[in-house]
Amino acid sequence: MDIDTLGGQELQDKIYARLEIYKGKPFIERFGLFMGKAQLLEFGLKKILASLPGYNLKDEKFETLTLGQTRVELEKLGLRTDYNDVLKSFKAQRNTMAHEFLANYAITQQLLDGAALIHPFERELFHASFALEQLIILFDFINSAGDVTAWLEPKAI
Repeated sequence: MDIDTLGGQELQDKIYARLEIYKGKPFIERFGLFMGKAQLLEFGLKKILASLPGYNLKDEKFETLTLGQTRVELEKLGLRTDYNDVLKSFKAQRNTMAHEFLANYAITQQLLDGAALIHPFERELFHASFALEQLIILFDFINSAGDVTAWLEPKAI
């Protein structure tokens, strides 16, 4: 791996390797794994935000910041556009999985066989998981620079 770049086939290979953990698991377990990892990413992004001037992780507002709000705050400070673009898209996917799936699942679990509801969300979960794993890999890669300014566009520094 080149120390300064990560992309193309190398990134795709890493994403698919990380997706192996989902294979063979029931849908609801994959969903739980996805949501847990999404929460960890959210917390990591809050830590990045807290390391920038004007923010403090001990501030009460950090506990209530959502993934979208954290992204917006980072964007205001000049978050790298490459990461921000993927994060924007992922936030919408995560919201679909977290809100639509759970609401539909809770309602229809009483009326239908759960498998009938799960089928349409299989593809959504795969795409959201793919984006999440990409964000995690890129998070680790950017963070490995050891300098919080690596998270910002050069003009924002």
